[in-house]
Amino acid sequence: MSVATDTPPKFLFSCLSENDPRWLSSVQGLVLSLRQFGGSCKTARFVVNYVDRVPAEAEAALSELGAETRSVPPLGDRGPQNKLRMLDLHESFDFDLLVALDCDTVVVGDPSPRIPSTAIGAKPVDHDLLSHADWRRLCRALAGPAPGSGSGVPAARPEIPRCFNSGVLTVPRAFCEKFQDEWLSAHRWVTEALGGDSRLIPRHLHFFADQLSLAFCLARSGLGVEPLPLAMNFPTHMPVDCTELCEDSPPLILHYHDAADERGFLYRPRSAGGAAQVEAFNLARAASLGPLYPGLRGKPLLSRLGRWLCRRFWSILAVRQRLRTRLAGRPDRLGATSLGD
Repeated sequence: MSVATDTPPKFLFSCLSENDPRWLSSVQGLVLSLRQFGGSCKTARFVVNYVDRVPAEAEAALSELGAETRSVPPLGDRGPQNKLRMLDLHESFDFDLLVALDCDTVVVGDPSPRIPSTAIGAKPVDHDLLSHADWRRLCRALAGPAPGSGSGVPAARPEIPRCFNSGVLTVPRAFCEKFQDEWLSAHRWVTEALGGDSRLIPRHLHFFADQLSLAFCLARSGLGVEPLPLAMNFPTHMPVDCTELCEDSPPLILHYHDAADERGFLYRPRSAGGAAQVEAFNLARAASLGPLYPGLRGKPLLSRLGRWLCRRFWSILAVRQRLRTRLAGRPDRLGATSLGD
């Protein structure tokens, strides 16, 4: 169910930044985009969480854009896990719905009509990271008691969960505490399983433990989840099927990953949709933050080639590991379980 009440809900937007000066440009762009293009959410409270401490330069720059800053202790030794600190906000901030964003996103439309009011909102991934065999092995590893608990929390024969992108999440305030606890627990199960046997999935995919644990969390926690549409988390760095986009449903939040230049301007999207929104954001950024905007450009060929070669390299390593796993006699099939084929 989408938000549709007589009294508009109170939104709180938030992101998490590592304590690194290189992140400030992205965070500024994100906050600016909400203020420029957020529609009914333009004036919503925005809290930027900084790991360990808030740099003085960042505090001053973001205050000018109407954003608040706070320091948070790290949750682990990996950046992605720290994003769960945004769920702490329910303890001291007044809001109805939290919109938790990665720093490499920008708001280019009013997202409020597409935010579910009684469920967690998350967009299904465009491309699954794992093969079916990878999922089966990981599910089997998590089928026993939760690591360190001895309590049998995970399902005995878990189904392969639906995988969601964690770059844009919407969370009712009442869900924040349980969601954080369940996600942290699932993250512990996944990381301990991977630590116990690094060959469960290709090693380069261990980095995505937060996204994998999100999938298990949403599948097992009992918290409701409503899939967000493509418009709410539109990737500009790779081609996607844009058939669900139309004039009445253009991109509302862009997720650009590394598709931005050193000045913070976004490159032309790899798909048919989103070009007008990218252009509008770039013009607004130039007017508010500078420098001069050179016009909409595609990502440089050398940069695209480097990314393609990197993907090919990791794909070859993944295939090699899967072959070695099979040759080592590790069964992939679980027999007649709920996983299916």
